[in-house]
Amino acid sequence: AKMGTQHVWNWGPLVALALIGSIFTCTLYCHLIYFNHPVDLIMMGVWMLDTVALIYCFINAIYTGPGFVKEKWEPKEDVKLLYCYECNCYKAPRSHHCSTCKRCCKVMDHHCPWINSCVGNDNRAYFVGFVTLVPPGCTYSALVIGTFLWRFHMTMFIRPDIAMRHFGYHMSFVQFAGFLLGAAMAAAVTLAVSLLAFIQWKNLIKGSTDMDRWVFEKAEARTGEPFPNPYNLGCISNIREGFRQSLSGDGIEWPVAPGFDKYVMSMEEKEQKLDHAQYRHTFKAKGVSYGWRGTKFGLRMAWDLPFTGSILPLSKKGDLVQAWRRRGDWYFGEKVYIEDDLIYTVFPRQRGWFPVKAVVETPTECKYAI
Repeated sequence: AKMGTQHVWNWGPLVALALIGSIFTCTLYCHLIYFNHPVDLIMMGVWMLDTVALIYCFINAIYTGPGFVKEKWEPKEDVKLLYCYECNCYKAPRSHHCSTCKRCCKVMDHHCPWINSCVGNDNRAYFVGFVTLVPPGCTYSALVIGTFLWRFHMTMFIRPDIAMRHFGYHMSFVQFAGFLLGAAMAAAVTLAVSLLAFIQWKNLIKGSTDMDRWVFEKAEARTGEPFPNPYNLGCISNIREGFRQSLSGDGIEWPVAPGFDKYVMSMEEKEQKLDHAQYRHTFKAKGVSYGWRGTKFGLRMAWDLPFTGSILPLSKKGDLVQAWRRRGDWYFGEKVYIEDDLIYTVFPRQRGWFPVKAVVETPTECKYAI
């Protein structure tokens, strides 16, 4: 499914486009003033092609979207996969539900605020292209602007007429500050995006994603043994298959290495969910208000609550919640309901922190629905 234009009108894409525009403007201005040798113009042409290509990849990464598992999707084979009650479909191999996009994304890598959506199967090629093209372009911009500043920074201390006669250019303090900021932004973007490009290419070469590696790590912690990547076909094959799936594949039917079943990782995720369900405790809400950051139960409550933590209001007496984490006098969990002796998550999902004193534990023999 293609993403709408509204996905561009968000702080992430707008800040990214503003950074690109600012660095581009500073670099082009410096080129036109000082770097006008034929070789310089050729290099400027290559740099502009790089800029056009990275903008093309960036826009396509936004508009293409990660690719979502279709509603009511189910495997062709008779196999019991995890079911997403929010998306009303089985979770296809390598797919994960994104709490921000509120959909199950195919081959989800991570949610990226800069493109205002997830990096998944359908837009992975464009995203990799974008993070690959940014470092060389920004490195070139930092060098051009830095050289320009080194050449003309003294002219802002000289009378304009003398500066123009001896240097051919006069720089004001405002221009100096602007170019300095442009060079700093170019250098910072180079470092940050180079790290991201390294991670993306490392995953692509190994035939994995950030979410895949998260599953592998949990599997090793659960069993005490390394979990082999069933999608690792070898360096070249991994790169070829990653781009093929992104540009023309469905993101669901992936070839696996010899000796592996294509649902082996899905089954491991199911086992991890079953293990996690053992640590869920069921509570009933007392139906009380918390006050600001729980201060109705004491001033210390505000300190114990994570600064960025969202609070789950439980104003209705008798509401069922399950928690699997505790910090001080706060539980972290979600609202649930019981049906046919199974415990289900309430959708839309309502998850967050709630005070220990706002609930009472309610032991139950019902199991959490996986």
